[in-house]
Amino acid sequence: MLRSFLRRLKRRGGDPDQELRFWTRQWDAHIRGGSLFSPHGLELIGDQEVADSYEGRRWQEARAQVRRVLDEAEIDDPDFFTGRVVLEIGPGPVGLPDACGAKLALAVEPLAPRFDRAGLLLQSDAVYLATGAEAIPLLDASVDVVVARNCLDHVVDPRAVLSEVVRILRPGGTLILNVDVDGEPTAEEPHAFSADDVHRLLHPLRVAHERWIAEPHGHKGRQLVVVATKDTEAGTPSTTLLRWISPS
Repeated sequence: MLRSFLRRLKRRGGDPDQELRFWTRQWDAHIRGGSLFSPHGLELIGDQEVADSYEGRRWQEARAQVRRVLDEAEIDDPDFFTGRVVLEIGPGPVGLPDACGAKLALAVEPLAPRFDRAGLLLQSDAVYLATGAEAIPLLDASVDVVVARNCLDHVVDPRAVLSEVVRILRPGGTLILNVDVDGEPTAEEPHAFSADDVHRLLHPLRVAHERWIAEPHGHKGRQLVVVATKDTEAGTPSTTLLRWISPS
């Protein structure tokens, strides 16, 4: 039981109109103005200068996000996503699925159609699923890595989302979770968590590593970064998704 698990404004996800305004009026406008929105973006990717073109800056943002997620999780392998089936929950238009080098890159993003109409999605092989993460349209044990960065407090039902993560992860698969704790609910982030809430939500995944980052994504609290794995079950294939797409 998660008896004191969440403090909510309403039983709903973040305000989609307000979230879209952030991406178009702040994030994208900043990049179109000739700068990177990402803090320390050039340092993360090792580039010397901000790209001259909007498209170039967008790809720099995407590559920086890949490095940021791995650095936050203290995963010292720049090719961690390479050759794997990777799904990000709530990536916005930043572009980690597009730039991570996965064998198959998926994104669960309810605002994807609106991002697409606004010209915010990168042109790549990544597949954006315009659905909530409470019911992900993938088979059991079909994903190698799930990334959930600064999204769990935006969704409608965090417990259902983590249950879906457990379901779709293959045995031995990895969740990289970054979430604010000890914050306050807002219109965009209607859920607030304690560290104990997060640990309970992660069951039955096994926490392999965690760390704290003092600066929150929102206005209050701090970031908790957790790398968790799903226990291996003998006789289960590493992934079933490719067989689902192309049955033999």
